[in-house]
Amino acid sequence: LPTFTRAAELARRLGDAGMFAAAAIGIGNTLWRQGSDGSPAVPLLQEALSLAAPADSRERVGLLSALCRSLLFASRPLEAQQASRDAVAMARRLGDPQMLYEALSAIVSGRWYPEGLAQRIEAAREGMELAGRAPRLAWSHSTFMGWHSGDLMESGDSVAALADAL
Repeated sequence: LPTFTRAAELARRLGDAGMFAAAAIGIGNTLWRQGSDGSPAVPLLQEALSLAAPADSRERVGLLSALCRSLLFASRPLEAQQASRDAVAMARRLGDPQMLYEALSAIVSGRWYPEGLAQRIEAAREGMELAGRAPRLAWSHSTFMGWHSGDLMESGDSVAALADAL
C-alpha cells in the first residue's frame, strides 16, 4: 500500500493521469483483497476518473471496477452498484471480453448487501460463461466461484450451488 500511495503522490506531482490511475487502482485492489475499509481509495479513484479521458476506454473500465469494489468495502453499496453498471456498460460498448470480465467481477464480493443479490448472481453467471467461451484469456473462475456459491445458497438454490462447486 505505501508503494502505491507514493506512486499516486508522484503521479499527481508530475501530472501523469495514467500513472495516477494505475496507482489508484493498486490502492483500491490492495484494500479490498485485504478485506480492509475501501474508504481511502474512493476519493483517489474518483480523482483518477476525473483526470482520465472522458471517452470509453480500458482505463476507465478498470477505474470504475476498482471504484465499485472500494465502495463495497466502504459500506456504500448503492454507489457500488452504479459503478458496476457503468463499468459493465462501458466494457460492452468497447467489445472487450477481458474488461467485461473485470467489470462483472467487481460487484460479486459484496455478499453482505442482500439488496444486491440478483445483480451479483447475474454478474457471476455471465462472467463464468464468458471465461468458458474464451479460455485462451488468463481468467480464473476463482474470481467468481466462492462468492457465487455463497450467493446461490443465500438465494435458496442449493442445487445450483452444489453443481457449481463440482
